[in-house]
Amino acid sequence: MHPEKMGGLKMVFKKGQKAWNVGLTKENNEIVKKIGEKCSKTVKEKGIHKGKNNSMYGKRGLLSPLYGRPHTKETKRKQSEGLSGKPKSKEHCINMGKSKRGKPLPPLTEEHKRKIGDAQLGEKSHNWKGGTSFQPYGIEFNRRLREQIRKRDNYYCQECGINQNSLKRRLHVHHIDENKLNCNLNNLISLCYKCHEKTIYEKDKDWVGYYQVRMELRNMNILDLQEPEDIILEMVM
Repeated sequence: MHPEKMGGLKMVFKKGQKAWNVGLTKENNEIVKKIGEKCSKTVKEKGIHKGKNNSMYGKRGLLSPLYGRPHTKETKRKQSEGLSGKPKSKEHCINMGKSKRGKPLPPLTEEHKRKIGDAQLGEKSHNWKGGTSFQPYGIEFNRRLREQIRKRDNYYCQECGINQNSLKRRLHVHHIDENKLNCNLNNLISLCYKCHEKTIYEKDKDWVGYYQVRMELRNMNILDLQEPEDIILEMVM
């Protein structure tokens, strides 16, 4: 390293010599903090790293000095630890959005898809319900029973009101209490596939109580299909 003058003294760094700031950060050392603030201020005022002033400007792909030199696991770990816990400013988030707006996402590799799947598998998924999706349906829940429920509901989705003829598939028959073995007629309701998906993915609503009240009111002939759902939610809550 080239000699530097500090405080009028000539400082020569020898090979293998430990630097004075090893282990020091702006959080635990005032000198490092002041140096960092001064450098940051200079960079912002002079625009040293902006646009064409940046030494990496236009150096992408094959032109990048890092091309073909992937980071080691240790380097990635240090980068991750250095960024963890640091909140991003509103301006930073806006600039990130602008830089990616209108640009198509790169296709995912099979390895990437596998990692995403593994990260959301089983109990790791936010939709995990204790493995109920693997439970078998009751023997009574056959094609004849499902068609009976659709006919009872006049082939209309009992949530949004769409007719089965308007769909490219049959209406789903949903177990209101989510117990696949409970095939009581009052526990089964016809839903289109979109409304059925809501009962799986929208966790903020008490779907069991909501549809139980809906069925009770319908059986009492006091609920119209177009009844506002917020009225039913008030009764559930």
